Amino acid sequence: MLAVGATMRQLAMGRELTAKASTVLRLALAVLSLAGCVTLSASLGRAEPHRPVVDTLSAVVSPTDGKTVTPPMDLVAVATPTTVAFASTSTPVPTPVSLPEPTPKPQPRSQPVAAGSVPVLMYHYIRVNPDPADKIGFGLSVTPRDFEAQMAFLAQKGYRTITLRQLSDPAALQGRAVAITFDDGYADAYETAFPILKKYGFKATFYVITSLLGRPRYMTWEQARELAAAGNVIGSHTLTHPDLSQVGLTEARRQLGESKAEIERQVGQPVLDFCYPSGRYTDSVAAAVKEAGYSTAVTTRYGWHASAESAFEISRLRVSGGSSLGNFAAALTE
Repeated sequence: MLAVGATMRQLAMGRELTAKASTVLRLALAVLSLAGCVTLSASLGRAEPHRPVVDTLSAVVSPTDGKTVTPPMDLVAVATPTTVAFASTSTPVPTPVSLPEPTPKPQPRSQPVAAGSVPVLMYHYIRVNPDPADKIGFGLSVTPRDFEAQMAFLAQKGYRTITLRQLSDPAALQGRAVAITFDDGYADAYETAFPILKKYGFKATFYVITSLLGRPRYMTWEQARELAAAGNVIGSHTLTHPDLSQVGLTEARRQLGESKAEIERQVGQPVLDFCYPSGRYTDSVAAAVKEAGYSTAVTTRYGWHASAESAFEISRLRVSGGSSLGNFAAALTE
């Protein structure tokens, strides 16, 4: 009997030690959980790997279009210096996604457009930006879908396209006139924009960098000839796209003259339209453009071209990537 009693006492002590050990283990796991190492599953009674705590004030960049998006408050865990609150373990935290931007309403102009003024649209790439991290590329890239919507809008509103040289012709400015320009001579201007322009009966001016034609991402001379044969204008954007305000007049004149001569040789038509690289120029450069035999020159200065504006300092409306049709329409509001 004494032996049996001793055995029972040992078993009881063992159960007590086990219970205490279990309690200590649970307390230890709880401390680790608060320290950010693990979380406790109350329903299953086991330790699970800790989900990363997401600061709701931190934004993420969507891999699809490069837009910055802040995760919704109810989908993330919120951390502060004194408290830690976790999202429900029963619902997985979804990966933040790009949210569509609402179409802004067209805003009225602060000043009326002067009589005889014409919108001159400036485009670069017509493509889906291939690198979301490239913010400059995103701003220069109008998607094919957006470009077609913009051209459809112009057609529906009764716009007709004119050349830059027609800006000085009062008869050409009657009704709703618009000039469309493309800078740099990218391949998608021919491959993507050209078919859409033809669809709506529009013409455009394409400013090419002569040393780059035929290289990857740029149109070829054969494509430039096809554009010209279809009634479009091929203008000069210099030989190598230098900053003409910095290279000196001797080099500026070389860039102006040799690019003009090369386009005329390749395309077989007079070249009378010029585009300042990056919109940079001086009064002396503008005078050199006129001396080289050009009739017009466009800048990157934002605004409608006014009839009183110099033909060698033509303002334009830059059409940027991600711009809504509402914004496009607002820029054309008369």
